[in-house]
Amino acid sequence: MVLPAGISEIGSHTFENCNGLKRIEIPKRVTEIGGGAFDNCISLEKIVIPESVSKISDGAFGNCFCLEEINIPENVDEIDNWTFYNCRNLKRIVIPDGVHLIGNNSFYECISLESIIIPESVHTICDDAFCGCVSLKSIVIPPNTAYIGHIVDSGTDCNVIFVSASNKCEDKEFCIVNGVLIEYKGIEKK
Repeated sequence: MVLPAGISEIGSHTFENCNGLKRIEIPKRVTEIGGGAFDNCISLEKIVIPESVSKISDGAFGNCFCLEEINIPENVDEIDNWTFYNCRNLKRIVIPDGVHLIGNNSFYECISLESIIIPESVHTICDDAFCGCVSLKSIVIPPNTAYIGHIVDSGTDCNVIFVSASNKCEDKEFCIVNGVLIEYKGIEKK
């Protein structure tokens, strides 16, 4: 589906429960995707989001079971709560430099997501951001991250890697955060 060029916003719940929607191209004038805009679009496989989008609201793509990949525009500075929850086939996501917050449950139950690199601009990763991501093997935490909530389930195989001594494990070869063994890749010891 190609939307009319004149629109500037996709309102909240606009395409919610559109089970037959498989592909959509958002026009270049759109700056915001409202909360739950594509929630429960269980057949959505591909969405093209233009660089003009600066806001993707809570739950915008929740339960988009067939969505495998998404590129978040450079202008987006937050990944809101529940934005991609239960996107069961989401394997790859590019988080642009400029995003400073990853909200609660942002990628909750994205069971096919295998790895994620978080840009250095992120300073907050909220609770349960990656809980239920059973295929997730690694999360790289950038050096400027000031707050890290309970981001993964304890008992998973996910390896959370700190890349700087500015995080809480600065004097240790390894540590445990929220019940998860953390591999520390910080400054070399002399």
